[in-house]
Amino acid sequence: MMPHAVGAGSFAALPATATPSPSTSATTQAQTPPKELVTPGVPGFLALFFLAAAVIVLGTSMVRRVRRVNYEGRLREEQRRDEEPPAPDSTP
Repeated sequence: MMPHAVGAGSFAALPATATPSPSTSATTQAQTPPKELVTPGVPGFLALFFLAAAVIVLGTSMVRRVRRVNYEGRLREEQRRDEEPPAPDSTP
């Protein structure tokens, strides 16, 4: 048997009264930890600091290596051009 499709009449069966939202009582306030325990504090700052430092160091290293590879590629291209015999002059 297939369940009924949700339609406009389906919501008529819902209760008309809404349940009240929880109020702030003494038991709720006692269960809430102090704000200084919820913040990341010094360990969170140190973790983020070392993560940012690692990204900067790795990025700098990558840029140096890419520049070196490009420079060596240009040198190889120039050496290849210098080693090639000149093309014969085909003008009559």
